[in-house]
Amino acid sequence: MILFLLLCVEVALSLSQMHKMRERLAQVVEAYSARSALAQEMQQSSRERAILLHAMISTDDPFDRDDLLVDLRTLGSRLLKAREQIAAMTLSKTDDAKNLDELVRLADNAMYYVKRSGKGNHRYHQAPRSGAATEALPFQW
Repeated sequence: MILFLLLCVEVALSLSQMHKMRERLAQVVEAYSARSALAQEMQQSSRERAILLHAMISTDDPFDRDDLLVDLRTLGSRLLKAREQIAAMTLSKTDDAKNLDELVRLADNAMYYVKRSGKGNHRYHQAPRSGAATEALPFQW
């Protein structure tokens, strides 16, 4: 009888722990999903800004160029808004990046490698083994 009671207590404690872990996992997934959506917003705005800049250079009509400039500024405000929202989020202790500037630097380094390797590629950040590897990368703002 005592063994049965101990087993029931163990099952109840295990179920309680699983419930807490499930809630924590849901919080982590939600936070990463929100960050991912904001990062995609930043990427999309940046890509559209590059296209608009090319269109501004290509057009001769000053009124069309002015309309494109308004669109460019709108996209810039979307980009900054998403960046500020990411900056307002707290990063967990397990993240490779401890602040937004580090996160932007790591994303820029990954983008540099992808641009070098050609279209249709992707790259995830991997922490370098030494500081010399990141110092050799060109970095521009």
